[in-house]
Amino acid sequence: MILLYYLFLFIVLLFNQSHYIFGGDSAEFSLVASTFSVAHPPGYPLYSVLSRAINYLVPFYSTPWRVSLISSVATIITSYILFRILTYLEIPRLIALFSASLYLFLFPIWLYAEIPEVFAIHNLLVIAITFLLFQYSTKSSLFVLYFIFFLIGLNVSNHHIFILFIPGWLYLLKLKWKAFLHKKYTKKVLLLAVLSFVLGASFYLYSVMASHYSPPLDWENAKTIDGFIRLITRSTYGVFKAYMGSSGSITNQLFDSFSFFIFALHDFRIMGLFFAIIGIFRLRRSNRQMFIFFTVTMLFHLFFLFYTNFSLSGSFTIAMYERFLIPIYLLFIIPLAYGVAYSYEVLIKLSRKWIKNAYLKKVLMYGYSLFLISYLGIIVFQNYQVIKRVPKLDYFAIYAKNLLDTVPAGAIFFVGADNSYFTTAYYHFAEGYRKDVKFIFINILDKKYYRDQIRVKYPELSIPEPYDKNKDLSDFVKRNARFGVYFDNARGGAWKPYGLLWKYYKTEVTISSETEQLLKENELLWSRVYKIPEMDAELKKILHLNVVQDHYINSYFNYGKLLFASGDVDKSVMIVKDIIDKYRKNDTKSKLVLVNLLVYQAKCVEAKFYLNSIDLNKLFENSGLLPSLKDYYKKCENNNPNLNKIIKIMDKNSDTSKTPLNEF
Repeated sequence: MILLYYLFLFIVLLFNQSHYIFGGDSAEFSLVASTFSVAHPPGYPLYSVLSRAINYLVPFYSTPWRVSLISSVATIITSYILFRILTYLEIPRLIALFSASLYLFLFPIWLYAEIPEVFAIHNLLVIAITFLLFQYSTKSSLFVLYFIFFLIGLNVSNHHIFILFIPGWLYLLKLKWKAFLHKKYTKKVLLLAVLSFVLGASFYLYSVMASHYSPPLDWENAKTIDGFIRLITRSTYGVFKAYMGSSGSITNQLFDSFSFFIFALHDFRIMGLFFAIIGIFRLRRSNRQMFIFFTVTMLFHLFFLFYTNFSLSGSFTIAMYERFLIPIYLLFIIPLAYGVAYSYEVLIKLSRKWIKNAYLKKVLMYGYSLFLISYLGIIVFQNYQVIKRVPKLDYFAIYAKNLLDTVPAGAIFFVGADNSYFTTAYYHFAEGYRKDVKFIFINILDKKYYRDQIRVKYPELSIPEPYDKNKDLSDFVKRNARFGVYFDNARGGAWKPYGLLWKYYKTEVTISSETEQLLKENELLWSRVYKIPEMDAELKKILHLNVVQDHYINSYFNYGKLLFASGDVDKSVMIVKDIIDKYRKNDTKSKLVLVNLLVYQAKCVEAKFYLNSIDLNKLFENSGLLPSLKDYYKKCENNNPNLNKIIKIMDKNSDTSKTPLNEF
């Protein structure tokens, strides 16, 4: 019966898998599955081998859908093993099944079960090792021990954050090791255990083999010893950093650790946290071994969130942070199950003591069961409103094509952010989309093997040799300007907004002579090629979609700047109004830009209308925004007492900030 239930759950996941590429690292894994490439450090070779195999063996649907099978299968098995662990810990079967089902339907777990990602496999491996450690602690089977070491080797080949589980695992094994080390066959057993580990970790050979074929994606040239070490250690990012650019900030780090509870409250709801808190205390009293394992492992994960120092100020880093909660949520189910079981025990004791009527006792027990089903049902229903849209969610695919379609044939194209690079790389290399574009990843152009690869592919390009990424990028751009250079950001020199990208010009004089053509090309892109993604409250829960929408909006805003600088103020105003009315109704800075634009046009009545929609008290608290208010009052309400108030504050702070219009 349990297996039939899990078969049903698997079918639910199967019908909600993504048919299109997704954001973050997901599109990269679809690319690896299609092109025998090496993923970004640490390479994820286990996932790469599985994705290559399943993409080859499954003859139907898209590559992203096929690779998503790894995530859905791994999540189902993880939930089942979690159920087995909870029953092993003597949690009643129905409560264990409820808890394991809750795990599966938590929003981040469910979402990442429907797309290509490594975290589902990570959770499967760590829960399998934990379960086998319980088995070994009671049976001392050498086969189980060897299998544990094999799975640890697989973990090395998949995701390095498994090390956060090691202290807890060592604690579970501590009593066994004392007896184990006195046995005569210790050396032989240790040798076989090491060989089992090496066998699991041997999937890293994939990275070496793939690198020999010069694939489109090969971050570190893994076929060399130096490159292989850099790949495993993630030295490009920083060995102990979750992402490039992370730096210490004690205030932000403390906020990161605390933010886990905010996310947990959102995903588990108040009732889930209530059960988990009760369960932690119950766990301490009834199963000290599991309590210590849970506490140690949870603290190491919270320390990881503290140490990595995610800057939770934008959708992209919040989306990265959310992924690293997936292993913590797996852990959190254990005390939650204890809390539910203990609450049930208390309810039974109270009913025996205070309720004499057998019928009422049954009603109370059925009522509690109905309450748990309702709690789970609410989470399933609410999260399904988002998940049901995943299969047909083509926003990332459209975004990738829009980026590539921005560039004229023969031009140099570069985007560096995950959502833009991995998605466009998939369509360019795996689907053969826009093969007439010179697709170059500037971030690794300082690596000689990559420069050699680019010279073979695009022999007409001129690349400085040797190449210093801190000095020679502008030289590379100038040398190849005749082809047209289009980047996701201006990187020194003369650049102008060009749709979703920036176009390089040799001199400002060149810009002046081509301004009319530049405006026409931008107009064509924004009127015929692009459509800014429209997102309701449900879609906004998919954080990477917010990143994509923000890129469209910011680029559209840049087009408005270009129009203003070119003298077309009316059209610039129209664009800013469009942004505010459709996408940023509560964005103060955008409204201030519009107010200043209207003041520039001497449209004070309309400017006042938009100013009245802003909380002025908050503006007075932010000295950086006061120049905008000063500009409005000076030209439209010269007698307003607020003008003198602003002048005094600015004089006191010696504020020389520019208005948003100046920045615009």
